[in-house]
Amino acid sequence: MTESNLEARVARLENAVQSLHNSNLTLMNRELVQRALLYTLLEHIPAEQRKAMSETYDKYMVGILEQVPPQFQKREILQEIEEMLLQESPGAG
Repeated sequence: MTESNLEARVARLENAVQSLHNSNLTLMNRELVQRALLYTLLEHIPAEQRKAMSETYDKYMVGILEQVPPQFQKREILQEIEEMLLQESPGAG
């Protein structure tokens, strides 16, 4: 491999890493916005309704998880929504 080929390959790899970094930042920002929106919505729903929503969430989540291979599941993230539904004040979590 010549030096110019190596430099070109390093440049492509650096661009790929930067692209992944930008994608990761975009996903993180979307998650933060969605989380804030979810907290906002939950603040306006009475606790009794949030409990009923939690039961429905459980039902749908079981069905969805059956379609996702275990190695791709992040159970701690999946359970976070249920915990938010059951909190007395969702934005306090």
